[in-house]
Amino acid sequence: MIREMAEEIRRQFLLAGYEIPLEEVEDRLRKLIIDFKVPEDEAKRSVHNYFLKELNLKSLPLQRDSELVKISEIKEGGRWISLKAKVLELWEPRSESVSQVGLLGDDTGVIKFVIWAKSDLPDVEEGKSYLFKNVVSDVYQGRTQVNINRNSEIIELKEDVSTKPREMEITGAIIDIYSGSGLIQRCPECGRIVNKGICSTHGKVIGVYDLRVRVVLDDGEETYDLFIDRERIERICDLTVEKAKKMIAESLDRTVVEDYIASKLLGRYFKVTGRIFGRYFFVENMRSLEISPEEVEKLIEEVESL
Repeated sequence: MIREMAEEIRRQFLLAGYEIPLEEVEDRLRKLIIDFKVPEDEAKRSVHNYFLKELNLKSLPLQRDSELVKISEIKEGGRWISLKAKVLELWEPRSESVSQVGLLGDDTGVIKFVIWAKSDLPDVEEGKSYLFKNVVSDVYQGRTQVNINRNSEIIELKEDVSTKPREMEITGAIIDIYSGSGLIQRCPECGRIVNKGICSTHGKVIGVYDLRVRVVLDDGEETYDLFIDRERIERICDLTVEKAKKMIAESLDRTVVEDYIASKLLGRYFKVTGRIFGRYFFVENMRSLEISPEEVEKLIEEVESL
């Protein structure tokens, strides 16, 4: 909760064109709220006023419409910008403070975006193009992204924003798997991910099960975020939706599917082909370059039976 409050204060200053350190904002809030038992609203006001004083400001200036840029021009945090982009991918948010998270693309690159729940903005859909007005660039864990908040505006475009993906083949080892990979549910109406039985567009629905995995592949020079669909997962991991549902029912633990997929992928080498946007790779074909332990055992059994 304190972290979210700190991020909100920082965003207010970013919107006005001022960069303040998130860690210091969080530390000051924690000291006031936890150490001195100051009410949250009063603590937020106190920290906000502290940074106004540090910047020699009486109040934050009003925001103006921001410059229209291409994704390749977004190289640092703290900029108020606008961009036209297509929604390439959506995935399930890990925090209730986030409404939507995913990837945006144009003809110059790809960037992660976050729509905050308090923004009260309409949801976006995969494959559609939008004008994102007055969003804030940010750098999180060394990577640029855009944050969309209550001061932003999302306008659906009739035009289709070109993304010009490159076809590419890469070979490397899978070194990490993202949390939330495995068995998911999609809305039967729009195909969007359902969270706790709720589609953000169609409300309460009976979700349709699907498989989707996001992993990190290292080719020795670069790392890539790989998005692997159901067809590839079924073949590479010997896993079907029904098998995944049965695993969860027997263990009463949803992470069992993610763990199973990790056991099939982590540390193994693959040759993959597909569409690449920057470091984001949408897999269209995937072939293992190693023999799995199960395949080794099968070969041993075949040799012994001769």
